[in-house]
Amino acid sequence: MLSQAASFVQSFSYQDRLPGKPIHDEQGTYDRPPQSDLSVWS
Repeated sequence: MLSQAASFVQSFSYQDRLPGKPIHDEQGTYDRPPQSDLSVWS
């Protein structure tokens, strides 16, 4: 099934977990969870 995974995916998108919240540190990693959620539609 892994070798055919692309044929099961119709579309995908990423959603920022904290939209509108500014990054407060020099790298943007301390005050935010992983940057985005991945959604996949089949």
